[in-house]
Amino acid sequence: MRKLILTAIAALGLALPAAAAANSTLVVAMRDPGCHWFQVGGKYSKSVVRHGPVTLVNRDMAPLRIKGPSGTKIERVLGKLKLQAKGTYRITMVRQAPDDNHLVLKIK
Repeated sequence: MRKLILTAIAALGLALPAAAAANSTLVVAMRDPGCHWFQVGGKYSKSVVRHGPVTLVNRDMAPLRIKGPSGTKIERVLGKLKLQAKGTYRITMVRQAPDDNHLVLKIK
């Protein structure tokens, strides 16, 4: 009986990190210079690599244009978009100035 309980606890412990990694949230935030950035752990970046599905949250000042393997999508301000297809996503702001950042998200 003790062996069964310990096995169940170990299995649960292994399942939790895998579930957390499978549902990754990525924030696009407004920040100068460059207008929009990925916000990752309190730091800002123009490119990010993730493994598995990603929920993209738009906290920028305008809608985002996301071009990726499944076509082009527009995500409104404060909206959430789940990206599942593996590949490279290019993210720009709608009516973006030429000197603003062009973000790159790679999902493996």
